[in-house]
Amino acid sequence: EDETVEARRLRAAALVREQAGADLVVLPELWTTGAFAFEEFDAAAEPLRGPTYEAMAKAASDAGVW
Repeated sequence: EDETVEARRLRAAALVREQAGADLVVLPELWTTGAFAFEEFDAAAEPLRGPTYEAMAKAASDAGVW
């Protein structure tokens, strides 16, 4: 079964939190929908400060990373 965007967001946030002590954490482009899921891009688009931004900002803050 395909993983939902919310599940990917939660998994990525947990991985970011595991990087405490690092200076910078870099995630791949288009990780929320998948790089080759072209047909889903429009439907999965979020505002700039949407739920993925909020989740990643909180995870980075929790871990003390950029």
